[in-house]
Amino acid sequence: MKYSHLEAFIVAVCLTSLSAVLVEAERGLVITFPETVYLNSTEKVCFTAANVSGNMQVRARLVLPGYAHPFSTWMGTERDGCVDISTNTRYYRSRAVPRTGELLVEWSVERTPGSLFVEKTYRKSVTVAPVKNQTFIQSDKPIYQPGQKVLFRVLTVLYPKLLPDTENKKDVWITSPGGTRMQQWRDQVSSDGLLDMAFELLEESELGNWTIHVQVHGGRTTIQEFKVQEYGKRYICTDHHLCVHRKKPVVLTSRSALDLGLTIVRAITHIDWFGSISFD
Repeated sequence: MKYSHLEAFIVAVCLTSLSAVLVEAERGLVITFPETVYLNSTEKVCFTAANVSGNMQVRARLVLPGYAHPFSTWMGTERDGCVDISTNTRYYRSRAVPRTGELLVEWSVERTPGSLFVEKTYRKSVTVAPVKNQTFIQSDKPIYQPGQKVLFRVLTVLYPKLLPDTENKKDVWITSPGGTRMQQWRDQVSSDGLLDMAFELLEESELGNWTIHVQVHGGRTTIQEFKVQEYGKRYICTDHHLCVHRKKPVVLTSRSALDLGLTIVRAITHIDWFGSISFD
């Protein structure tokens, strides 16, 4: 089946709202490509060919000033498909990102068995933009006790496609309330974009606000705080209003303390859930 000029025009109009469209009416070929290409992401060049028989090959790549990405290739007998183009590059990490680039698309058709011939090469100018991202950090709870394990997740989302970042590496580290870096993980990456991580607090961990830091390579640093404090009932009271601390070293000064094997604190009348004490 062949596309008429009118049919090709209708297809192009329907796709224009999504991306730029290139139409070869005589060959029944429609190619769609993004008008804006975001660096360090994956872009798609899609095509539909109606008047072709046999195998077909489509190669595409992004060409920037001073740097050309390798070709990405699609090959098959289907009449439509897409080529995924990687725009991930370190070339511009220390240079100004160019504002324009060029998409190079080669369309090849099997005219004789086993031989592919390049039918045509297309070059289209595109706008180039650095990809924007947002990193989210979530811990399994906001408050921990010394000696507990901190479980947390890290997810970076790419804008404007709102897809998880599966390519850019991340550095993760945790600092204590005093600013000491207690543990770090370098060059972290995940196939699904989600990092599951854990940090073990010591029994003598400093109390206060701890901070999780996540820096995407070439991007900004995101932080999330969690609190370490001793909560719950830390004291035990006897029948004689004698209250003792559970974890302190043993100091035996009365028969009641000797029976419990714990340290005398003071006579108190009330202990709330977070360990606040009301004295006589």
